[in-house]
Amino acid sequence: MGKGDRLHHLYYGMISRCYNEQNPSYKFYSKNNITVCDEWINDYLKFKEWALLNGYDYSKTRKEQSLDRIDNSKGYSPENCRWVSHSENCKNTTRNIWLTHNGKTMVMEDWSKEIERKQDIMYSYLAKDE
Repeated sequence: MGKGDRLHHLYYGMISRCYNEQNPSYKFYSKNNITVCDEWINDYLKFKEWALLNGYDYSKTRKEQSLDRIDNSKGYSPENCRWVSHSENCKNTTRNIWLTHNGKTMVMEDWSKEIERKQDIMYSYLAKDE
């Protein structure tokens, strides 16, 4: 696979979010000092080697496989990254609302599915409690 493949785009997206002031996400990454490790910053082949050894699958779609930082307060590095579904990646963000009920904690999206209520209705319930 060459420079036009999805893994290559993922790599440059990661670099861009952390270092390109023109990237719309840059402000979120820079204010939290999110960086790319020295091993990967200037070496796509090192990133590719890690990706393939850690489960990257060229046959999977973006929804099936996404690069995720395990700890969102830390940067991109072999120790802090993994491959997860896009849905799982979306749950690992500071924008999520985590709710606990009867000792069970989930993001609002999952509660919405479990109790069969739309998220906007759940937001309105939360707003009433504020």
